Amino acid sequence: MYRDVVQWSKIRHRILVKGDSRRQVARETGISTNTIDKMLAHRHPHPYGPRSHRYPRLGPHVASIRRMLEKNAGLPPSARLSVKDIYERVRDEEGFLGGYSTVSDYVRPAARDEDCIWEQAYDLLISLEKKRVLDFLFLLSLANPPVISPVRKKQFFHDIGRVIGITPKPNKRAALRSAAFEWMRSVLQKEISDDALRREIGDLPDLDRLLRRLYEGRLSNRNRSMVVLASRRGLSSRMTCRFLDIDNKSFRKYVQRFERGGYIELFAPQINRCRYRKPDPG
Repeated sequence: MYRDVVQWSKIRHRILVKGDSRRQVARETGISTNTIDKMLAHRHPHPYGPRSHRYPRLGPHVASIRRMLEKNAGLPPSARLSVKDIYERVRDEEGFLGGYSTVSDYVRPAARDEDCIWEQAYDLLISLEKKRVLDFLFLLSLANPPVISPVRKKQFFHDIGRVIGITPKPNKRAALRSAAFEWMRSVLQKEISDDALRREIGDLPDLDRLLRRLYEGRLSNRNRSMVVLASRRGLSSRMTCRFLDIDNKSFRKYVQRFERGGYIELFAPQINRCRYRKPDPG
């Protein structure tokens, strides 16, 4: 299921507040209408549900491990007990006879759930306008007792500035995917002129008709046009399929049809032709 919190909020705002249609948003963003319906039904993406596991050997020690995890939640990451620390405590102080992996399998999912909550809170904060974020932090500092003290608020902004200033290690694959998605989004939203598009993809037959299908056609027609444009642009089938939410088989089929018969073959209606065999006489 789609889980981009920022995009989720923007799409809800466009449809519920600005009044844009579902089909228009689907055509411009490349997200299916079924996914958009889920966005409209829920304010935020639903996290994955936890799997049920049983830990028979760990049973008598679960309560103490839960207490340590709850204590960890109120501490900064540098001061928290590691999985190894928790394992050694239940082994040395409570006589746990199981292995390290048993404790690790139980502790790590709970720690990830805690981190996931903070990641979602961060995504939500950065999706808000700066003024709203500042108002929110200001209200936290006015609570009695204050949820965030003036000193902590100052340190918070200092840390944020330091983190933003750190240049992350470039991820070549992520950069290529981001550039590909941005190009397809720009084409869908008509941010690239026809002349600029011709210079990028070369001499493509029936480009005007492809663009007309891209902007005014149904979702399936839009996908066919975009597959042809993306393949001529040199984008990989994997990136194009992820953007359009189609499978690789459909991608290959659209490219082969266009190479075989151009625009006419690409958009020709497909008729199931059943072989008819005349009955034997007599």
